[in-house]
Amino acid sequence: MAGWKDGAVQEKYRLVVVGGGGVGKSALTIQFIQSYFVTDYDPTIEDSYTKQCVIDERPARLDILDTAGQEEFGAMREQYMRTGEGFLLVFSVTDRGR
Repeated sequence: MAGWKDGAVQEKYRLVVVGGGGVGKSALTIQFIQSYFVTDYDPTIEDSYTKQCVIDERPARLDILDTAGQEEFGAMREQYMRTGEGFLLVFSVTDRGR
């Protein structure tokens, strides 16, 4: 926990965004963080973001890990599964093969 503007304690949460390659994990994450929708596909290995927000009417810091969807990065999966506190599963409703 860290300090906040009015002396209130700020909670910290770790969210991990998971799903197959090309389903839109990075696009959703960047839309949430920067209010900007990315239309170009650029495969992610792993990116981290931080956002100050309010959760349950309390100030909070949300640490977001945008993970790789490709199979070759499966070794990283065990580490983020162990450290994540919340998980957002992203999938394609139009591609039944993923």
